[in-house]
Amino acid sequence: MASSETNASESQEGSENLIRVQMLGGTGVGKTCFVAGLALLNEQSNRQSFVLVKDKDNETKAVFDSLREILAGGRWPGKTSLLNTLRFVVKRGRQRANVELSDFAGESFTDSMQRGNETQAALQVQTMVGEADLLAVLLDGSLVDDGDDFAGAPLIQAVFERMESDNQRDLEVAVILTKSDLCREVSVHTADDLKQLVEQRSPDIYKFLADHSIPTHWIPLSVCGPEATDSDGNPIYEKLSPFGYQAFFDALLSRGQQKRIRRYQYIGIALFALLLAAAGWWQMRASDIAADGNSIEDIATPLDRLPAAIAAENEQKLVDRYTKEFSSAHSAIDQSGNVESVQLELDRFKNMPEEHRTLVAGQWEELQKNASRRTEELLYEAVTNAEKLGTGELTAAIAKYLGAFPQGRYADAVTKKLNDVNQARYLTARGKVRNIPVTSATALRNKKEAIEKFLEDYGNVLDDGERSAIASARDIAADLMSSRQYHCKLVRTKGLDQPRDHGVQVIVDGTQIANFDDSGDVREKSWNRDLTVTWQAGKSVHIKLLDFDGGDQDMAYFDGTNPIAICLLAKTSEPTRYAEGGEWFGINFQRDRPPFRIEFTCTELPEADLKIISDYILPGEAW
Repeated sequence: MASSETNASESQEGSENLIRVQMLGGTGVGKTCFVAGLALLNEQSNRQSFVLVKDKDNETKAVFDSLREILAGGRWPGKTSLLNTLRFVVKRGRQRANVELSDFAGESFTDSMQRGNETQAALQVQTMVGEADLLAVLLDGSLVDDGDDFAGAPLIQAVFERMESDNQRDLEVAVILTKSDLCREVSVHTADDLKQLVEQRSPDIYKFLADHSIPTHWIPLSVCGPEATDSDGNPIYEKLSPFGYQAFFDALLSRGQQKRIRRYQYIGIALFALLLAAAGWWQMRASDIAADGNSIEDIATPLDRLPAAIAAENEQKLVDRYTKEFSSAHSAIDQSGNVESVQLELDRFKNMPEEHRTLVAGQWEELQKNASRRTEELLYEAVTNAEKLGTGELTAAIAKYLGAFPQGRYADAVTKKLNDVNQARYLTARGKVRNIPVTSATALRNKKEAIEKFLEDYGNVLDDGERSAIASARDIAADLMSSRQYHCKLVRTKGLDQPRDHGVQVIVDGTQIANFDDSGDVREKSWNRDLTVTWQAGKSVHIKLLDFDGGDQDMAYFDGTNPIAICLLAKTSEPTRYAEGGEWFGINFQRDRPPFRIEFTCTELPEADLKIISDYILPGEAW
């Protein structure tokens, strides 16, 4: 765990001290050998358990391993180009630099020059310089003793000529002489030696660096030691001891230190700017707080124009302002003559910001309680006034009160008034149904509809028995209005004044449908004779009681002229009128009025239905 934390810390520090190095040199100048020296130092650092050069990714490790393998085989690395950037860490004590080493595409640059594409060449240089912290200019030391000019110097000079001043102002250059161990006749061991050599052999390069005041490190180095080659000049791996690299590392670590210092300077400047901004903000805030305080205290400022956010310095001012506003609202509510006026006072505060509401929560709650109290009083006054005036608005006033205050101070009294109103309405509704006279089929239909409406409105307040009876009355009325067959029976005739040979005729809607005439001389006759009648409301039913002694004569009439005349054929009936005898013969039954009775039964109209008809349809006294 500690190791991973250390690695994470090192990674973060390295990323902050990233040094980008761009190598620049001609073909065969020794760039590969230069990297091979880093590979050897990488291995020696690991072997000595002291991190000096440490690869950071698999690609860099593969390059280092490959170069060491070639050297271990007693061969020098061939001429190659670095296709990918090498990433490694250079560490000396507490100093550390995170390095990315790239090779400038010299061949591509030369090709652009040969084709006359100056724009492309300049763009390549600008990209290289713009991305580099350190430009490593590599010169071939194997040519020094021969007195020849440095190979690749024209390339370097061409690159320098295209370096714009804006891109080089933060650039450092390391002039590196590779293979310095081969400089035997011309001694090049120190930075001054190399500086003088470049001034003599490549004055254009030297002059460019001097004229442009570019910070320059002069570094002679070699991958070999004094005894690291055999008689044929091949490397002896065990004796290879790279030297001169410490100066290169000095340049890297120095550059990293400069970047850290520059970063600290930027941080310091940023902090100073932040402090200035904070001071300015604080001053502006103090001014804003004072302005907000004045606005709060100014009674002419509407509540909805007060600042939503309140500084601690203005909290008491805000509380005092709301205290005045609430006091005014209390007075207005107490004097309100209607509910709408009370609500208008509350609406003044409906957009109160949450911060305001928190500061005056207690006062706001008291105002709401007072508004609720006054609203209840006004609604109850509306109930009592409607009751006194009898304007028909009592029910609506009761509904408003109970809707707003079902458990209010006056709820019991208002509920009692509502019950009284409902009872009065209930009794009125019953009276309306009872008072519909059943004088025609249309009237019967009206009564049926009135019964339906009554059940809808008041069925829930009826006891089970009456609700069932009234529902049956509705259904019976519907049956009576439709045409259907009734299966009736003439049961008996009785109440004759003396034994008589008599008969019974049944006439429906003007048509005789039955004639029973074989009674014999009796005072009472059990007939038990069936008849089927097709009937619907509105058809009349008439029954004649006939006397056959000494000449045929009507004795009495049983008339059913109301819309439910079929009931005559379902019950025991008395005469509705008596027959009057002839002037010279016959009996005047109107005078004697014997207690004649005719008894019928009907399957479709049992006694229970007849009672319901009597109670709720005709005459309907049960209402």
